[in-house]
Amino acid sequence: MKRIAWILAGVLTAMLILAHAPLSPGRERLPCADRDLRPGSFWLYCVLGRNYVQEGGVDVLRAAQRSVEDQHGVASITWLDASGPWTDGLWPHRSHSDGRQIDVALYYETAEGQPLMRPPTFSGYFAYEPPEPGEQTPCAGRRRPADFGDPAAGRSWRWDEARNGTLVRALIADDRVRRIFVEPHLANRLGLNGHPKVRFAGCAAARHDDHIHIDLH
Repeated sequence: MKRIAWILAGVLTAMLILAHAPLSPGRERLPCADRDLRPGSFWLYCVLGRNYVQEGGVDVLRAAQRSVEDQHGVASITWLDASGPWTDGLWPHRSHSDGRQIDVALYYETAEGQPLMRPPTFSGYFAYEPPEPGEQTPCAGRRRPADFGDPAAGRSWRWDEARNGTLVRALIADDRVRRIFVEPHLANRLGLNGHPKVRFAGCAAARHDDHIHIDLH
């Protein structure tokens, strides 16, 4: 038991050091206690040091959040993985190494149309909004990384098309945003398929019908 306790203490210490590591030049931290920009997993992303972005990244999210709130009322953005404090990659992502990438959870509502304040999963990931019959399924039959399957058809929540549409359009209008990864069936629902900033990450990447991947200039 003592050995396990020492191991856990060492892991926790390493995590805290990472979370408060000196910033690489040109990086800042996404806020860990903020009404408008809130971390998924209730601060776990902060403790693990996965909340580093290039300077200006926080302002990009704040501007997008204000656009959603102006149109729909209180609507905090739940941010997920960004980058680490240094220039190494961020497992299990294929990118997220240079501070230019930020994952943001989708907005959700109840089946009755009442907005949810947080995603319906602990991490903020994996609350998929799958294709409906007849919608685009470019990866049909292929197993994608970290794909835990579609949620139950009778789930008590669904994606909030109005708030997600406002969020994506606000990001598109921001000159600091280079591109946004969204699954094709969701981009089509928003009328944004073919927009030069709205991209499909490809079948070798994780699904993007539970979160939006923002790539900054």
